[in-house]
Amino acid sequence: MSRRRSLVFSALLLLPLLVASMLAGRAWASALPRPHRIANWEPEFMASGHTYTKAEAVAQAKAFDLIVADSYAFRDYVAAMKAANPRLVLLAYQNGGYSLHDNGSKYADAWYAHTSTGAKIKSRSFGNYLMDVSDWHWVKTVGELCLTHLSGSHYDGCFLDSLGPAALSLDYVTGLPINPSTGEVWTQSAYMKVTTRLASKVRSRVPSTKFVAANGIQNGSEYFATSGPTGQLADPIDAAMVELFVRPPFSSATTFRSVSDWKLDVDMLVDAGARGRSLLCVTKLWSKSTTEQKQQWLQYALGTFLLGTNGRSYFAFLSSRAPSHASSLLKVKLGPPTRHYREAGGVYRRRFKRGAVFVNPSDGPLSLTFRHSYLTTSGARVKSLTLQPHTATILLDA
Repeated sequence: MSRRRSLVFSALLLLPLLVASMLAGRAWASALPRPHRIANWEPEFMASGHTYTKAEAVAQAKAFDLIVADSYAFRDYVAAMKAANPRLVLLAYQNGGYSLHDNGSKYADAWYAHTSTGAKIKSRSFGNYLMDVSDWHWVKTVGELCLTHLSGSHYDGCFLDSLGPAALSLDYVTGLPINPSTGEVWTQSAYMKVTTRLASKVRSRVPSTKFVAANGIQNGSEYFATSGPTGQLADPIDAAMVELFVRPPFSSATTFRSVSDWKLDVDMLVDAGARGRSLLCVTKLWSKSTTEQKQQWLQYALGTFLLGTNGRSYFAFLSSRAPSHASSLLKVKLGPPTRHYREAGGVYRRRFKRGAVFVNPSDGPLSLTFRHSYLTTSGARVKSLTLQPHTATILLDA
């Protein structure tokens, strides 16, 4: 083995130890998912309603590993939820980049983001006011709000929404924000630096026993962006949300990303695992779809997730705005991954201790033949199968 290859191999051996060392200093590390199972989470804050009975709250606690919810949604049931699932991580939602739609004059004018004409900026969907995420007053306020939510809810931490580059798109906001330091529209590179710094400041204000997560990764393409990669947001905090995992929420149920774009989401998870980052991936199918299409997208998104995760990231699938329920697919006992994913004949596959995952991201059907029999999740024994376009399957050892 050459000296260069030897050094690379040694570095790869040391990487898990370095990551473990970083995690060991965080009191919440014991709550992180384990690689022998599929970690699932619920973005409850996206639900259309936030009122639950105690029985409903306990059911959610049993179904999920991590829940991001409005601070009042479960505050009366935290003890019961923890008794049902002691490893549950419950995070209080707050907006880190915007102030609510009725707060247009609550703060000093300098705290708000402005266009080149001096106009305040709103999000198109919710009417919330975009704030100047570089202003230290706003940064301090976000940290104080996080502590207030924790005190009132008794949750395990805070979730900061809207820290990604969506604020730089006229599809999302009513105007483009000006960087006060340059007098020009924020570049994505500069914007990601200040939003990452905001998240880092909040992390430093919150006790180490508490969990801090944020939304802003978007997808694999933005994660690896050459200018302002969103992956950096995950470094100073405990988890970062990938809101556009595999698909945009309102695109047609029959529209799929190219293989190269799809693969970026897989490689994002691989890279995150190598760097000790935890990602909160969610696939939303909020366009018109049939029952069969919903099942196809669930399997396709989950298969994509399993190709890349090292067990430290979380998966969610939302087919509506109703409170979600964990699919039985997430309870499949594959065990920990034993290999990295690989591609052969157009099919992407990954081996686990008790089975394997196969994904076809292409536009045509692909056939598979196995050396030994597998069991499908429904219990059927197979030695071959045909994967239809944009589908995935989980097979267990017979």
